[in-house]
Amino acid sequence: MAGLFEPALVAALIVLGAWAGLHHLEPDSRIRARTGGLAGIAAVAMAGALAGLVLRPETGPLAWVPALFCAQMAVAAWIDRQTTWVPDTVLLGMCLVAVLAGFGQPASPVAALVSGWQLSAPPILFGLAWAVAGLAWAAAFATWRLQAMLGRARLTPPDLVAFMLPLGVFGPTGPAAATYALTGGLALGVMHVAPLRRALIHPQAAAEGARDLGLDGNLPVPALMLALPALAAVYLAAG
Repeated sequence: MAGLFEPALVAALIVLGAWAGLHHLEPDSRIRARTGGLAGIAAVAMAGALAGLVLRPETGPLAWVPALFCAQMAVAAWIDRQTTWVPDTVLLGMCLVAVLAGFGQPASPVAALVSGWQLSAPPILFGLAWAVAGLAWAAAFATWRLQAMLGRARLTPPDLVAFMLPLGVFGPTGPAAATYALTGGLALGVMHVAPLRRALIHPQAAAEGARDLGLDGNLPVPALMLALPALAAVYLAAG
């Protein structure tokens, strides 16, 4: 049972962190209604976890990571589509499980932090993941604040995390390049293919996001909604 502690803790953080974070977005009732609240988030997380379990079975100390990684990607993408602004709790959770996933990728920049003895010690693994995730999350917000100071606050923290994830998980490899290419393809499709745009972008949420960012009527593209499906597809295919 001891080996289940870390994955159970991360799973609880995914669902409860996302639900709690939504309470800090205004207006609360509308945002929670769009995302389905706690039940809706749990259902989305379960669907992602099942995809990870079925399509990327693993063994060893990181066997539980694909399910949690896919669950967090599903939750973050869903909230980004429905609100165009991902709560801090979800963004930090996304950084955490991305670091855990990167530990299992030899070319990932975070894999160098992990040696064989650390992989066999889940508490050390989990502590390292928290430390690296916290640094990545802080870097995204520091960059956002710097943009605001310069009067060019356009790339939000979720956008910045979306750009960092493929390199953070895969390193400078073919899978990372494939993820960026697929994300770019989805962005082009959203701009030119109406059915795809309706599937990936919530019109009212996009309009509200454009107003918040001062984009003068240009609808923003939710970066995590595009980047995370691409990352999930490449991650599962690479397994």
